[in-house]
Amino acid sequence: PYALVNPAALTLSVGGTNPLCNGGATGNITAVGGGTGALTYSKDNATFQASGTFANLAAGNYTIWVKDANGCQTSKPYSLVNPAAISLAVRSTPPGCNSTGGSISVTATGGTGALQYSINGGATFQNSGTFANLSAGTCNLVVKDANSCQTTWQPITFVPPSCSAHILPTATTCADYYPVLKISDLTQLCYNLDKTKKINNVAPGVFFYYSQFTASPSLISGSSLTVTIRQTVSQPGYKLFMPQQDQLLVYDASCNRIQPVTVRSYPTGDSIKVVINPATPNATYILSVKYNSSTVAGLTPPSGKTATYHFATCVGNIVVDSEQLGLKLTQCKLAQASIGPEPIRLLTPGDDLQLYQAVPNPFRGDTRLSYAVNDPGVHVEIGVFDLVGRRVTRLLSADQDPGVYSVTWDGTEDRGMRARGGMYFIHVSIGGQLKTVRVAYLN
Repeated sequence: PYALVNPAALTLSVGGTNPLCNGGATGNITAVGGGTGALTYSKDNATFQASGTFANLAAGNYTIWVKDANGCQTSKPYSLVNPAAISLAVRSTPPGCNSTGGSISVTATGGTGALQYSINGGATFQNSGTFANLSAGTCNLVVKDANSCQTTWQPITFVPPSCSAHILPTATTCADYYPVLKISDLTQLCYNLDKTKKINNVAPGVFFYYSQFTASPSLISGSSLTVTIRQTVSQPGYKLFMPQQDQLLVYDASCNRIQPVTVRSYPTGDSIKVVINPATPNATYILSVKYNSSTVAGLTPPSGKTATYHFATCVGNIVVDSEQLGLKLTQCKLAQASIGPEPIRLLTPGDDLQLYQAVPNPFRGDTRLSYAVNDPGVHVEIGVFDLVGRRVTRLLSADQDPGVYSVTWDGTEDRGMRARGGMYFIHVSIGGQLKTVRVAYLN
């Protein structure tokens, strides 16, 4: 008799290590087999090697083969997977007029273990994704994980703004601003409170932001130049001022108005954009935006009764101009200014009304009236009426404490349309006593 017996069974076990970085080729697979004689291994069933280790592998699905001295073979599948990729969300704030105060905030997800952050191309890293007090220059953002896997962001360049912008009072013209500023900055808006302690009236009622910049060729896309006016406020979340009827005007260096331009405003009030097309390379452009102070009427006063607003002119993420002084919204009395030759004064007891002339009159942009209230809690009604007695708009309806106040009319009707040019009457009722001032609107 003769007996045939099987050789030792061919066995195979497979393990491995995933790549360290997403998309990298640092993974490995190790195979251990058993069988007759010398064993060889392959990951493609074509090329075999004596070692069961396969290095420098990317993520993917593999089949590992083992072959013994008799040519017997067996195989097992094995998969390597990528770790989560590092993803970035980046927010940057350019430096202000003092060339400091810029910031970069990075929110990163993915990767392996703790993440570290760099803005100098990876020369140094920190644990936080927030970089503050940055000045003009280029920042090269790099984020790495515990395996030293890195991802980058496009360079962020901060350019020093020209700081030629100003916040200016109503009726300011381009010639008042450029090329030499002829009037003083408006640095404060005053408000009073109604009986419910809400902001009731803000003066002046409108203000201008004027800005200038040179359209370097790098700022122009094709033939188009998109400019954004942004504002910020010192109290986070407090309401921002709305542009009045999208009144953003563009002028050339001779203060000639450029038309047409496309204006785009946003309901949040944080920005208003204008598209200049065609834009002239290296030309100087002057921008003016008219803002409505009454945007904050009806609100609870800001914390500490004061909030400071700042404005900047941007092309993309580049600040090309900004103002330096800011605009403070605060509770105060309006008793400093003078209109015409006669100074504003508080009234003596027994008087109920002191009304001053509308200035300017005639007017094209805005006209302002100042009036005084002597007794506490007096109800004030101010409206604009046409020649047939129809009310065109209501400027104020509020109870006011003693002090001197002003209201502004910009020629707008209640329905938001521009009034026709002509003669109008401003009726001022203080404590039931009526005064009327005639004004000429040149539309």
